[in-house]
Amino acid sequence: ITKAELSRVEIVELLSQESEKFHNIGLSRGEVL
Repeated sequence: ITKAELSRVEIVELLSQESEKFHNIGLSRGEVL
């Protein structure tokens, strides 16, 4: 795995974690994102 591929995977994981957080925040507010 090249460094570029590794960083891309890390970015995707970070984005999925962030979107999960925002989704949970939305659910706690009674909103569906």
